[in-house]
Amino acid sequence: FDEERSKLLQYAQDLPHGKGDSQVLQCELGRASPQALATREIALAVVSASGLTLAKFSENLRDDHEIVSAAVKNYAGALSCASDRLRNDREIVCKVLQAGAGYAVQWASLALRADKEVMLIAVRSHGMALKWASGGLRGSKEVVLEAVRRGPMPLYFASEALRDDREVVMVAVKQDPLALQFAGQVCRSDKEIVLEALRKTPSMFRHASEVLRDDREVAEVAFAKASEYPRLGSFILGWVSERLKGDKDFVLWAARRSHVKSGDGRCCYDQSSDRVQDAIEWENFRKAYTSPIAAPGDEGPVLTVTLSEAAAASDDDAS
Repeated sequence: FDEERSKLLQYAQDLPHGKGDSQVLQCELGRASPQALATREIALAVVSASGLTLAKFSENLRDDHEIVSAAVKNYAGALSCASDRLRNDREIVCKVLQAGAGYAVQWASLALRADKEVMLIAVRSHGMALKWASGGLRGSKEVVLEAVRRGPMPLYFASEALRDDREVVMVAVKQDPLALQFAGQVCRSDKEIVLEALRKTPSMFRHASEVLRDDREVAEVAFAKASEYPRLGSFILGWVSERLKGDKDFVLWAARRSHVKSGDGRCCYDQSSDRVQDAIEWENFRKAYTSPIAAPGDEGPVLTVTLSEAAAASDDDAS
């Protein structure tokens, strides 16, 4: 045993200095005797060098406050291997979260995940920690606001009421427009919120309400930003309402702002030469871009924009 003890302690001593290999240490622990894995001196030295090794030690040692504290200081994920008692230890859990590992709250006890102070620490470090909050705290406006300031995804885990809370959704969308896709129907019908998202990320137009996808002003804002991205304008045209798809003037206006080249055989406007190259056949254009899931026999309005009409519209823009 003395030889085994010395070997493991040497591995633990070498690892922080780059002289050891954590995988080799894991293998050695896998071959270690039950006596070695129940020895406090070995456990404390090894987990201090490699916290993920905590799982290898005996149940009693994984319930030792000092050993678990050393393990999570080295590797936050070690909290998952701690005893139930220590995963409910406020001091240990808060130290892990305050060190920037908010995601580790997923291994905290249910009681701590229902503790508002603990969850505020967690979401300030890692917005997605909201996923592991209790149901009550996912309905706490204070906690959710802190979470959505860190990214778009936490809004998905907020309560239904808060996903339709105008203040919460506006904060989330300003931080990252992708949050619009997780908002409730009421907020996706809020013109100010939707326009805020579209000015940065025009693809969020698809998540606007049906009413706003029928609003030409909203559609034009999406197209204006989409001009920075090849072909995105064509997709946006597919998301507008059926009324706008059937509006000849709007389609001409939209087509001139698409990055689809005439070589595709799908759009007449060539941005590089700023000239109309050939006709837009509206029926084909609609089938290609605006009705990918149209029911058989529901082809929508048939409009044909001739070369002369498209050229005239382009000349009007130029003047």
